[in-house]
Amino acid sequence: MTRRIFGVDFSGAKDAGRHIWIAEGVPTPRGLHILSCLPAEELRGGARAREAALLALGQFIAGHRDAIFGCDFPFTLPREIAGADPWDSFIAGFDHADALAFRESCRRVSPGREPRRQTDKEAKTPWCAFNLRLYHQTYWGLAGLLRPLVAKGAAAVLPMQKPGAGKAWMIETCPASVLKHLAWQGSYKHAGLAGQRRAILQLLQRKGHLAVLDGKLADRILADAGGDALDSVIAALATARAQGDIAAGRGGGDRIEGRVYFAV
Repeated sequence: MTRRIFGVDFSGAKDAGRHIWIAEGVPTPRGLHILSCLPAEELRGGARAREAALLALGQFIAGHRDAIFGCDFPFTLPREIAGADPWDSFIAGFDHADALAFRESCRRVSPGREPRRQTDKEAKTPWCAFNLRLYHQTYWGLAGLLRPLVAKGAAAVLPMQKPGAGKAWMIETCPASVLKHLAWQGSYKHAGLAGQRRAILQLLQRKGHLAVLDGKLADRILADAGGDALDSVIAALATARAQGDIAAGRGGGDRIEGRVYFAV
């Protein structure tokens, strides 16, 4: 069965409802057709504040049992920090007091180093999961989204868990890795870089990955200066490809360190 496809550009910011974007797409012969793209504050029950936004996003994911969601935050940690127990034990025991406590815990285990998972090396992700620029996102993704969903049995987190029926599937993506894979270079996250965001959309369309967008939808994606809307579209593209690989038995990945799906 082909699942509904969602790309999620995640954020652990205090006003995460503005920065978390969700794009839905459906495969067509002309590339992925984007049906919608909106911030978490516009979801049912959504708000700008982080806790409310994460609750709304979790409810949205749990309510789409026929879907696969690609989210751009680390789903796990390097084996030397996560440990050798099954990932289910890791996520159940992920109970740090806050994001800073999580970072400090990682640094105690790995003093002076920022180890990366094998999949990070393969995908060329920008940072270690507890890097200063990423640890808030990692913490809130694990503590505020994955842990509650797994505890309720509302989602299967791949490849650490089996992709069972009757619940949403969740995979890790990285828009930055997708763009590196496509040999794109340069910034696109600034109010004055709408032209760069347009060029990325045109590149994806020219390569046949993305169908031509509806005019109003394209305008909305381009107008988001932070690039979060565009990143959610890129995450959806990687998720569409991942679904095909998973269905064909090529999902791969490590049961502790996971996998970053970045091919389109």
